[in-house]
Amino acid sequence: MVQYKVRNWSQSSKSLQNRGNISFWVTEDALSKGCAAKDPDFIGAPRQYADEAILCLMMLKMVQHLPYRQLVGFISWIFLKIGISLPIPHFTTRAERARQ
Repeated sequence: MVQYKVRNWSQSSKSLQNRGNISFWVTEDALSKGCAAKDPDFIGAPRQYADEAILCLMMLKMVQHLPYRQLVGFISWIFLKIGISLPIPHFTTRAERARQ
């Protein structure tokens, strides 16, 4: 097995710190589709979140390998960093809508 000696510790430290960086691009179109449109023919409680928003959350869940409850914290942290204040669906809402 080949072992390499670290010669530049500051660069090595920075590269290890940058491994945890995550970049997201959120468009205005995606933000506007966060809330579901009201359907006059729908019987029952109206849906609060659009299908696109639930789909986006489910993709993040799959990519990051997060359980539903941890996904709530992850999404709220992302919204805090981006500076947006959108309601986040409860984990049971996402689980139910993911089954449909």
